[in-house]
Amino acid sequence: MKVGFKDNLFTFKLLLMVFPKFLSVAFIVVYAVGVFGQNITGIVFNDSNNNGVKEASEVGFPNAKVNAYLNGNTLVSTTSSSNTGTYTLTGLTAGTKYRIEFVPYAGFTDGAIGTSNLSSVQFVTAGSTNVNFGIFYPGKCGTDPDPRLIASCGLFEDPLNPPATPPTISVASWRYQTDFYPQTKWGAFNYPPVQPHQDDILATNVGVPWALAKIPSTNYVIISPISSPVTSVFSNGGASGTTALYIADYSGANATYVSNKTLLQFSSLGYSLNAEHPIGTIQPRFGEYGLGGIAVSGDGKYVYAANLGRGNILRVDISGVNYASLPSTAPTAANVTEIQFPTVIAGFTSGVDGYFRATAMERNSDDMYLAGTFDGSLRSNNSAVRVVVFKLNTTTNAITEVFNYNPNSFIVGNIKVTGLAQTRWTAGPDVNGSVPGYKDVQPVVSGFDFDNYGAITLGITNRGVYNLQTDNETGYVISTWRNADGTFTLENAGIRGPLSQVNDGTTMHELFNTGPGGDLFYDQSIGHPYLFSGGLLNVTGKNVMAMGLTDPIMVQSFGVRYDGQSDGGIVGGIGLGGGKLFAIVGADVVCTIKDPVEIGNYVWNDTNSNGIQDGNEPALANVTVQLLNSTGTVIATATTDANGYYVFSSDPNRSSTSSSRYQLNFTPGASYTVRIPNVSGGSQQSVLTG
Repeated sequence: MKVGFKDNLFTFKLLLMVFPKFLSVAFIVVYAVGVFGQNITGIVFNDSNNNGVKEASEVGFPNAKVNAYLNGNTLVSTTSSSNTGTYTLTGLTAGTKYRIEFVPYAGFTDGAIGTSNLSSVQFVTAGSTNVNFGIFYPGKCGTDPDPRLIASCGLFEDPLNPPATPPTISVASWRYQTDFYPQTKWGAFNYPPVQPHQDDILATNVGVPWALAKIPSTNYVIISPISSPVTSVFSNGGASGTTALYIADYSGANATYVSNKTLLQFSSLGYSLNAEHPIGTIQPRFGEYGLGGIAVSGDGKYVYAANLGRGNILRVDISGVNYASLPSTAPTAANVTEIQFPTVIAGFTSGVDGYFRATAMERNSDDMYLAGTFDGSLRSNNSAVRVVVFKLNTTTNAITEVFNYNPNSFIVGNIKVTGLAQTRWTAGPDVNGSVPGYKDVQPVVSGFDFDNYGAITLGITNRGVYNLQTDNETGYVISTWRNADGTFTLENAGIRGPLSQVNDGTTMHELFNTGPGGDLFYDQSIGHPYLFSGGLLNVTGKNVMAMGLTDPIMVQSFGVRYDGQSDGGIVGGIGLGGGKLFAIVGADVVCTIKDPVEIGNYVWNDTNSNGIQDGNEPALANVTVQLLNSTGTVIATATTDANGYYVFSSDPNRSSTSSSRYQLNFTPGASYTVRIPNVSGGSQQSVLTG
């Protein structure tokens, strides 16, 4: 008898430095009886807190591929999960066992094994139901029940309660659960305008951050400062100016702030961030110079930064950086590579119709996504302005356009009025119109993330606010739905895919017939028509979208609101400062509990010795499996369960059983071996190297 030994760890270093790899499928095997059991059914769901249990708040995941194989790699049935995550494999023979394989969408991994999850490869008899599969969005602190959120703040003064000294704090943080303040609608709960939080970093150190990007598997956060002529509000870039990238250490107790340093200064490395494509002669003006969006590669080796001055991307190798040794280990000019955008963007030509301004960036799986505005500035009308999202392949540097929409196809508003048009970017000077201020919206992507459905969400603000000192030019949050072919469809009338706004008919953006189709999915009004002021973050473990707002949960304040991703309704939030101010710019999250590494997970009898898990090959229960470190020392032992499964995991939240060993301490980059004692020949497991 040959023992088949399945191990799902490809390289241990990849798992720790990029994201944990989980292969797990939640299911209950129900053996079919009679000739009518010709289907296999279940649901693919987002196991957002990665505990292996399907909870009521966890959403079904659409468009995941599900395949059934009989023997070898002969595909006999295939389907995709519906908009609600359900699926049905048809055309199967009653009483026959199949190998079912679930393929998660890019950016997601297999969820942790648990009572509702087993593996992404499972053996199921035709006629079975509740054959479910949990996926997980890594790198977003979903495993942490109380992650720390970080936001940057403009230096506005509360006009009703002027401070004794001008504001100095540009970065604040708080814990999601500890500092959570529930809210369902305006005034449902009464709180002070400002809730407890931590004031972390001074603007004199890092400027006012435009974008924040955590290095995966660490609590280091890279910061790019905003470049704005309104330095009284948006600072002058901090200790090393607006051409610098900074790095902050959040490795204190409960992921608190410790210190910050300059990571690099592009100007000193010979890279200009000055405006090469200015709009008009009045300079400087926001979006035409300085740094835009930033993101860090999944392996933590590269930081990508948009150069708004030149209109390209700067890739910086940070693999040699040691925080404790900065500045001696800072990147040099040799560590920087420039990447160019395509000439044709959203059907328009760069340099002829306008220019692309990449103000937001987000990593998803191994790719970088860049969002921004094709400004339409070289046309005499608004026909060429577009909001565009690109995908950058980090292996080939190829850039592909994946989504765009026309912002002047619908009207929006600000904190006081509605009916505002969205226009091309124009030359200065920017001036206030009639009360309440800057009239037209020149769209800027100031927030960008993927949600728990794999869809794009964008935060749009008005460029005028960064060029002209004003406190009422709020923007809007707009969402999409991810289609089966991987494309994205813009929400319409408050609906995206199968999801509808829970407060349908009562939100102010709908009452004033604004947004695409006359409404928006996320509730970003209450008390005022529009409240978004920048910064967008998917808090994956809570299934909410965090967004910077004026009056987030109470009046006369600025801070962050949490809206539910499944219905767009208000869940809660936090007030970070007093005054109806445009204050939040960037947002990110750091963890007190890291995403766990899981090694596993299946032992079976490979009866035909072909190395493939065939549907008719039985699992082996009660097999002893050992995990050894690089010195050959056994550090954990498990016994396969009745279905042939075993797990070795670093998850600190779960208790060990005979088949599942948790709370293990893995060393990044180390080599590990998984073995079945006393097995010889071709069934031996090779070393897992890092």
